[in-house]
Amino acid sequence: MSDHGMRWGEFRQTYQGRIEGSLPLMFISLPEWWKKQFPLAVNNLQLNTVSLTTPYDFHETLVDFLYPENLTDEVILSRIKNMSNDKNNSSFPRGISWFLTIPDERNCSTAGIPGHWCMCHKSTNISHDDSAVKNATDFIINELNTMVKKYPQCSLLKLSKVIDAKVWSAHGEEKDKDEERSVPWIDYTIAIKTIPSNAIFEATVRHDNTGNSTIVGSIGRLNSYGKQSSCVDDFTMRLYCYCG
Repeated sequence: MSDHGMRWGEFRQTYQGRIEGSLPLMFISLPEWWKKQFPLAVNNLQLNTVSLTTPYDFHETLVDFLYPENLTDEVILSRIKNMSNDKNNSSFPRGISWFLTIPDERNCSTAGIPGHWCMCHKSTNISHDDSAVKNATDFIINELNTMVKKYPQCSLLKLSKVIDAKVWSAHGEEKDKDEERSVPWIDYTIAIKTIPSNAIFEATVRHDNTGNSTIVGSIGRLNSYGKQSSCVDDFTMRLYCYCG
């Protein structure tokens, strides 16, 4: 297993690379005797290979491995029924064992997945000259320099160019359950190149209907920093600092 895909390099700068970065691969191999002893649990595990799952689910699955008495067909059916009752009360567990059935209604919001890492949303390419892209780009640069200013040995960053810009829609999952209303925010994922470091950064900026902007998740770096940031010891700042 891995906790993420490739985080930098030329492939990561592609759309496919972004998807794989947020959807790491996971292999599970069960012995034949286990499959025979817990057929329903194993069947659910197979079904969940095409469901939206998270590391929190993996934790619950590991707990089930410790207590296999909870994996008999009778107990599995009871657990699924109890989870369905919780769902009717508009409550999803944050972690759901892969030996149970992941609800089809699950989305990034109910699974606790931040928007920047959610691959269930649809994206649309947007012009680099769009005013919203320019505002988002300026916001990212300001956020970067807010961090960099704390380290006098690091140079301030300036925009070289916008590499990619996308606007995201959330399949209506953020709409009210009883009425169709527009979401109160829009997410833009922007990839930029900066100088003097030639660093390539990617971030998701959320604009809300009050005019405020926030970074969803964190600002990621898509290419290697090498020795550019050797003047700082902080691991996180090495992503952003250009020693000048």
